[in-house]
Amino acid sequence: RRRRRSFCSPTPLDRSTMQRDDVQAQALPDWTKLPQLNSERAPTKTIFATDEWFATCDNLNRQEEPKFDPDAFDNEGKVMDGWESRRRREAGHDWCIMKLGLSGVIRGFEVNTAFFTGNQVPRVSIQAASLSSDISVLPEWNHKPRKGTKASPEEHSAIAQIKSDEWETILPMSVLQPGYADVCRHFFPVSSDKRWTHIRINYLPDGGIARIRCYGEVQVDRGAMTSGSAGTVDLLSTQNGGLGISASNSHYGTPQNMLGFGRAVN
Repeated sequence: RRRRRSFCSPTPLDRSTMQRDDVQAQALPDWTKLPQLNSERAPTKTIFATDEWFATCDNLNRQEEPKFDPDAFDNEGKVMDGWESRRRREAGHDWCIMKLGLSGVIRGFEVNTAFFTGNQVPRVSIQAASLSSDISVLPEWNHKPRKGTKASPEEHSAIAQIKSDEWETILPMSVLQPGYADVCRHFFPVSSDKRWTHIRINYLPDGGIARIRCYGEVQVDRGAMTSGSAGTVDLLSTQNGGLGISASNSHYGTPQNMLGFGRAVN
């Protein structure tokens, strides 16, 4: 039997999209000016997810702001812009593993529950690891459609080999508010100075989150630096650790945008 979700439609003013400047009247932490290590353009890869029934894990890394379409439904129910799992009726919790598109020192997380009002994740925690090689115990995760599915027993057994539950906790269990405009954005600083390549996001116990942005300082192996067609290395590139320090005016954007990935998208 399909399990029902409880959610409330946002107010009409908030229904289509939540712009970052309008979501919360609060000063953003300085670390949000740093590169987003889990950018979809990097690209960040999903390695494993326990349940992607209502919405898939990759949505957490999307660059665009979360949107809500009141008329969007499919075979699984209401279409939501984020990662949403089903309500659990057994022990444990939902979680996923991602390989960061940019490895580095994580300074903080922005967790956005926009439009998940009643079906948001109640609490979240994040663990991290620095791995010298790719996780190869599973095939490419998105080699088949994942929406409307959950991980199989065989996939659970395979991913258990890397013992991700023993990774270092860099964000302890933290309470999340529902996805209303004035409370949906949560900012959590990280104190570790270690370099990380992978993160494990724990939903405690289940539900949905629209976006998770992982901000930090890029650290790459010098031998793996991205080079151009002539074999030259762009020392200012975000992918190679380039960092925009300050600017006299950042009204329309930050210096870091100029150092991003390839051609500008607009």
